[in-house]
This record gives sequence, structure tokens and C-alpha cells, in this order.
Amino acid sequence: MKIHPITVCREKLQNNDFITTNYRKKAEMLEDIIAEEEELRNFAAEIYFEISNKILVRNSKRRKVLDCLKKLDLEYNYTSYVTDFDEINTTLEQFENRCRQLHEKKNDFSDAIENDYLNSRNILRNSIMDDTDIYNSISTVNPKIYEKMKWYLEGELRNNTETRKLELVLARIVSHAFTKTSPMGWLNKVGIIGTMNPIRYELKKNNISLNFVLLFRMYRISL
Repeated sequence: MKIHPITVCREKLQNNDFITTNYRKKAEMLEDIIAEEEELRNFAAEIYFEISNKILVRNSKRRKVLDCLKKLDLEYNYTSYVTDFDEINTTLEQFENRCRQLHEKKNDFSDAIENDYLNSRNILRNSIMDDTDIYNSISTVNPKIYEKMKWYLEGELRNNTETRKLELVLARIVSHAFTKTSPMGWLNKVGIIGTMNPIRYELKKNNISLNFVLLFRMYRISL
């Protein structure tokens, strides 16, 4: 097999903060919450059946506790409903404790997601501030948003619709720079490497995208 002595290579930008796989712990937290919630729903159904069949006196407290069991209200004070059956009272206490634990797990999960969300927004902005190639490419890739970059990069992050729309566009540009090797604007280096001799010539600043279909065709013809 013939190998051409010169190879065109492309490189993506390196950034370990923007592209992360640190979601395993969140996935495990969510799986635990889903499993626990399913068990609690089954537990609530058993208690609902016991109260409905053993306590025949109907009043507002009975209706309330049954309604909360049916909806799986995690914040309701189930032990406030005291019956003449010690077994039911003990079961309600156990159920309430498990509801509190699940409620805390959901809050912890929500806080973790919120922290990841804010951290990702900061990483996105820092990636643009710290890398001039990305910043300069924005004017080529999307000139309309280039005018908005000044207020976006200065001051605190805003949490409004305009900022979120801008961040979605910027996230696509930055993810392209860190995951794809195809040039776009000033992003990603194109170079020529010799397979036999230590030749390396890099086009560090790309202002236009090459026609790689034509380039590949020329490469095949030259073989």
C-alpha cells in the first residue's frame, strides 16, 4: 500500500474543563431517588389500604392523610394523624421518616444540578475570555452576536432569555472548537506533516475553511 509522503492534519483545541464526563455521581443519585420513590409509592398504597379498611370513621384528618398518601406528599406531617391502631401509628412514623430522607435526597440532587449549571456557564464564558482564537472566530461565525460580547463578558452572569439564547450559540461554537477538527473561523490548526522527514508546517490562523472534498480528490490523483 502506497503512503503519500505528505499528510494534511487538523487539530482541535484542548480544553479539559468545558468537556466533562463528571455526571456519573448525578446519575447514581437520580437512580437512587427513582428507586426510593417507587418503593415509597408502594408503601403508601399499603398504608392507604390499611387506613381505608380499618378506620371507618370519616373525618377531615382521615381524608387529608389519605389524599397525601395518594399524592405521595413528602412534606406532610403523617404522625399528626393518630389512630387507635398502634400498628398504623408506627407505620405512619416509619413512612414519614422515609419521606423526609427522600425529600433531602431530592434537594441535594437539585442543588448539585444547579451548581453544575452555574459552573458550566462560568466555564463557557472563561473559555471565550481566555482563548483569543475562539473570541476572534465569533465575528466570522456569527457577526450578530459579536456585538453582544462586551456586556456578556463583563460583570456578573445574567439569568434572562437574551443571555440564555446567546449562551446556546456560544456553546455550539466552543464545543465545535474542542470536539471537532474541521476549521471554522480562527478555530483549529491545519498543518502538513511529512511521513518520512520531520516536516511540520502549521497554518495557525485560519480565516477561511478549505474545500476538503477537492483536497481529498487532489490527494487521490497524486497517488
